[in-house]
Amino acid sequence: VGEVVQEVSAELSNEGATPVPSDEAALKSIRQVSEATAESVRSLQQSILGRRQQEEQQEEQRLYKE
Repeated sequence: VGEVVQEVSAELSNEGATPVPSDEAALKSIRQVSEATAESVRSLQQSILGRRQQEEQQEEQRLYKE
C-alpha cells in the first residue's frame, strides 16, 4: 500500500497536480502508517534474528560441553 501511495504521489507531482487538503491528509496518514508498519516489521525481524543467534550459540556451547 505504501509503495502505491508513493507512486501515486510522485505521478501527481510530475504532472503538476496537487491533491486537495483532505487527500493530502489521507496520503500523509497512509505514509505514516506504512512507515510505522515497516519499522515494526524491522524490529520484529531483528528480535527474531537475535533470538535465533542466541539459540545457536547455546546449542554450540551445549555441544562443546558434551
